[in-house]
Amino acid sequence: MLPSLLRWSVVVALAACAAPDVGEVPAGTRDPQGGSAQLPPTSSSPAPGASDPVGESPAPCVGGRGPGDYAHKVKVGELEREFLVHVPPGPKRTMPLVLVWHALTLTGTKPAILPTIRELTGFDAHADKRGFVTVYPEGIGKSWNGGECCVEAKAKNIDDVGFAKVILAEVAKDACVDEARVYSTGFSNGGFFSHRLACELGDRFAAIASVSGTLGVPEDTCVPKAPISVLQIHGTEDPLVPFLGGSPKIPLGGIFGTFSSVAATVAHWEAHDACTGSATQTLRQGMVTCTHKECAAGSEVGLCTVEGGGHQWPGSKPLPAMGPQTQDADATALIVDFLLSHTRPTVH
Repeated sequence: MLPSLLRWSVVVALAACAAPDVGEVPAGTRDPQGGSAQLPPTSSSPAPGASDPVGESPAPCVGGRGPGDYAHKVKVGELEREFLVHVPPGPKRTMPLVLVWHALTLTGTKPAILPTIRELTGFDAHADKRGFVTVYPEGIGKSWNGGECCVEAKAKNIDDVGFAKVILAEVAKDACVDEARVYSTGFSNGGFFSHRLACELGDRFAAIASVSGTLGVPEDTCVPKAPISVLQIHGTEDPLVPFLGGSPKIPLGGIFGTFSSVAATVAHWEAHDACTGSATQTLRQGMVTCTHKECAAGSEVGLCTVEGGGHQWPGSKPLPAMGPQTQDADATALIVDFLLSHTRPTVH
């Protein structure tokens, strides 16, 4: 089968991330004290499988609550945490799961001045078409403990990895999840955190994708048991998380520190995944060039470089003061195609 990155040019042409203390509430209601609540469906897209199916004959599902949005409140340690689950339309069946982690100062789905990560990325439309479950968590202080980044979550050493574990357990109440096809993606601070999840929960995730966020934990502590596929998307003129590494060039929310370079991040995953051969160019579209290496156990490591690009999610509305944006590629489409092409290898 052709490597997943080889199909990206087609995507771009078409377009041109301990059990919780939780209570259940009836569908169609909100629970201010905790638990989960069903919200109105947000899409009228065709049923999954009508076009661009995710896999061959997905297993039937006897659990879950069917299509819709489900808001959750859970306890992780002493903190109440929140996240929203989007289950696509269509018959119940076992589906892949994508966790989408917002950037610092953004939110998952809570209304704010800046767009939510849900609005910015448009993952729901892809989920509805291709049949995967999407989760939008909310960070403490709009931040994640991604290691070197960021602010409140880092300063207070928030257990966001524990939060991710709780999410994985809770989503099973809303949908039947294919445990071999669980993925993480994020923007900026959310990208840092996706890398951390690959390091610490590599036995739970098949692949991760990061936009404008590099590896934020010491390399010698990042040793997952099995190969994990990784995609990095990054602008060469990123003023906040510099492409070549180092400190931010602009102040934002008190971000300090020295960030790993894109090259060092990619090299770490190539070494861990035992990649071989030279990088193969799979896409060249305007400002965007993508390469990949084939690695052990069917994994791969990909890099999409946005020449002259800033701290932006390619293909979305530009964020203010974050450098140049590009519409030459749709990061969400590239990420979905990359993630869904990978299955978690069996660890012996």
